[in-house]
Amino acid sequence: MGEMQIGFSTTNRFLSKVIRWITRSKVSHTWLLYYDDDFDCDMVMEATIEGFRLIPFNAFKEKNVAIELFTPKYSLAAGFKMAGKKLGTKYDVKGLFGAVVPIIGKWFSRKWHNPFRSKKALFCSEAMVGIMKDSNYPGWDLLEPEDINPQGLCDFFAAEK
Repeated sequence: MGEMQIGFSTTNRFLSKVIRWITRSKVSHTWLLYYDDDFDCDMVMEATIEGFRLIPFNAFKEKNVAIELFTPKYSLAAGFKMAGKKLGTKYDVKGLFGAVVPIIGKWFSRKWHNPFRSKKALFCSEAMVGIMKDSNYPGWDLLEPEDINPQGLCDFFAAEK
């Protein structure tokens, strides 16, 4: 397996627009890009409304606009392998809406947590922080997996440059 990259994207769909508006950001989605030797193509690992899944990058690009793509400074291989066991996990719809609570807390200089987070479901940025955690990626512990949004994670990787 070659180099992995963390991607950040958006769409023109309603939910994407709402996420960008609430988070005051240019991105609404995060995902992992890697080259798959078995499929002989670039693949995306992502958590979407369809669940935690793999999709060919070419198919992904048909509906998503990639905004940022970062090559992490440290390996994500261990977390990637563990994430494979989570493929098929349901999307955390309640947790997505609960992720608004930490954002509102920031507006009032308060640290509030997502009250609707689920241990049995994932949303995109939570999945990526989980991969970082399972890879023991430096700084992952400064991120709250259930509270982080795509722009917050994008800012984390931009600061590593």
